Amino acid sequence: MGFIATGSTSFYSPFILARVMATMDHLTAGRVGWNIVTSSEDVAAQNYGMEALPPHDERYDRAEEFVQVVKALWDSWEPGAIVMNRETGHYADHTKVHRIDYRGKYHASRGPLNMPAGPQGHPVLCQAGGSPKGRDFAAKHANAIVATNPNVEKMAAYRADIRERAARHGRNPDDVKVLFHAAPIIAETTQEAQAAYHRIFGMDDPLQIEQTLAMTAAVTEIDFFRYDLDAPMPQDLKTNGHQSVLDDFMKRNEGKTLRESLGERLRLGPLLVGTVSEVADQMEDIVARTGGDGFLIRAETGLSHTRRYIDEICSGLAPELRRRGLIRSDYPNPLFKDNLLQF
Repeated sequence: MGFIATGSTSFYSPFILARVMATMDHLTAGRVGWNIVTSSEDVAAQNYGMEALPPHDERYDRAEEFVQVVKALWDSWEPGAIVMNRETGHYADHTKVHRIDYRGKYHASRGPLNMPAGPQGHPVLCQAGGSPKGRDFAAKHANAIVATNPNVEKMAAYRADIRERAARHGRNPDDVKVLFHAAPIIAETTQEAQAAYHRIFGMDDPLQIEQTLAMTAAVTEIDFFRYDLDAPMPQDLKTNGHQSVLDDFMKRNEGKTLRESLGERLRLGPLLVGTVSEVADQMEDIVARTGGDGFLIRAETGLSHTRRYIDEICSGLAPELRRRGLIRSDYPNPLFKDNLLQF
């Protein structure tokens, strides 16, 4: 099992982030990762004494420097630097521990890190870039990219674009795993699954409308409560938040009212509804058509990570996928990154 923690390049300092992740990598014997985010909500920035986040592309410029500093700090101890010589009292070979003396436009650090890097050296790096700037950043640095798109053709185009960008950065595209969001709705029969979908995602309940508006506003940084539910969906919206998610939402709902658009909602992944076998068929077909490397199973608005939902995935869907040879049965490598890149 691997553990990926989110750390924002807009709020942390590079030295603290590098130290925290190295500490966790040691404590878990090489089982952690860092989900690199730039953050996308001004209300989050206000928790850190900022009035608003920097502009979208500037956040990625800052993140680029941030990751450079963090990687340099992890590399500031060479392999073999720790000698632990009890006879001489030497813990480390000082000739193998170096300052980094990084100074950029946004970040600076003297180094070295005041502890050696963990077993993985660089923990697993995860990202979710959707904009052109975000895609390039993810393709350059990430081991795993979480992609958000409900359209299979666009999912395939996204993965192809990421692989092309990774190659331009001198990386092996196979070392960049693209995982697509998925929120399966599973039941004993097709009809029960479809009824569950309508119950969870239908717009019959005023509370459901309110919750969906709130979630849409949170993701896009746009207050949709100020718009008429029965007027056409606005098509001239701009955001400093998740730009690719908003752009997809507007394009999919062009000509629809806001109420009709909420029925489609900000789906982050393809529609997966049915019995265990039917959902497995759908997932297998999507991977075959996109060339994707897997899925990130999550609960969208209206679902929740209850014991029942987790059991439906782990005890229902996973065995069916394993029977088909679509997911593995064991994880032979001791390090998280090695297991991630093996499949």
